[in-house]
Amino acid sequence: MYTVHDYGRMIVDEVRMTAYVAALRAAVKPGAVVIDLGAGTGIFSLYACRFGAKKVYAIETNEAIDVARQVAAANGFADRIEFIQALSTEVDLPERADVIVSDLRGALPLFGQHLESLFDARTRLLAPGGVLIPVEDNLMAGLVELDDLREKVLTPWDSPMDGFDLSAGLPAVTSAVHYDKIPVTRAQLLAEPEAWATITYGAAPAPVVAGRISTRATRSGNAHAVALWFDATLAPGVGFTNAPGSTAIYGRSLFAFPHAVPVEAGDLVSLDLVARKTADDYLWSVVTEIGGVPGKPRAELRQSTWLTLPARRALPSCARLGKRGRVALEVLRAMNGSADLSTITERILAQFPEVFGADRNAASAAVQRIVAEYADFDAKTSPSRER
Repeated sequence: MYTVHDYGRMIVDEVRMTAYVAALRAAVKPGAVVIDLGAGTGIFSLYACRFGAKKVYAIETNEAIDVARQVAAANGFADRIEFIQALSTEVDLPERADVIVSDLRGALPLFGQHLESLFDARTRLLAPGGVLIPVEDNLMAGLVELDDLREKVLTPWDSPMDGFDLSAGLPAVTSAVHYDKIPVTRAQLLAEPEAWATITYGAAPAPVVAGRISTRATRSGNAHAVALWFDATLAPGVGFTNAPGSTAIYGRSLFAFPHAVPVEAGDLVSLDLVARKTADDYLWSVVTEIGGVPGKPRAELRQSTWLTLPARRALPSCARLGKRGRVALEVLRAMNGSADLSTITERILAQFPEVFGADRNAASAAVQRIVAEYADFDAKTSPSRER
């Protein structure tokens, strides 16, 4: 949970704020209705009012919304900003917005219910032709050399300590995503980074985000980790990045290797990355291949955040489907090549009122995610996508 201090650090982040202010200035017209989604202490709401918004709905679950109310009053905008302390997915408004602005990312855009929240907001709360900020994020990855990684991340798991063998903890440590434990500079990249996936905001979230990078090492060195970051587009020609060397408040994320891996200039470097949505966040897996020829690398490292959760590996001997599983099962049963998504959605709404109530948008989003993962879109009988 963010504190007021945390929100303050984001407000003074010049890289992030310059881009968001420029995007708001371009999008907010006099008389506009604006939603500040995840408003925090309300800085985007203030800018929206400055740029001419007649009404701003500031939606935030955090208790910091009380500070936002006081800040709005202190700046003469209390009559134009309505504060709502709730999840946006549970909010109904009397009008649709011309602009929705949000920054619900964690260190990576694939974070919690971020994408689901923006899809719901675009579907229910944004007027036709309205503007959603941000537009998209390119997910980036690169192989990096970090000499102090062992001290910052691997110790004490990679070597005996006072005669004790603690190596059982090493797989969990090297399979975790380490958020900005160590600053990363561009000079520490061993190969030119590439995008492995693109997140388009407001689109139905995919249950699995995956991609592959294949490049060549630009210099020799020792690979210690895979670094992850994003290049954000907030509006046409407006964006920011937390790439290595950036001063943006969002730091890089790291998958640390259990040991240094020698790399020669010109070596083939391949990264396969998969992020799979769970009920509350994402499970990650990364496969790194270095050197050799395609299919026969000199070194291969496999990491998965599943290994950071030992309790989850102790599955019950007799498993039973939960509510989400029963919904998925019914959708799969309905995918017979003849039922369109609207029909399937109505069926799910009728069968699972305890899950969706009367919220057709939520049911439709759930159906779309399941169909996107399991449908055969090459088959002539594949169901059409609901618009």
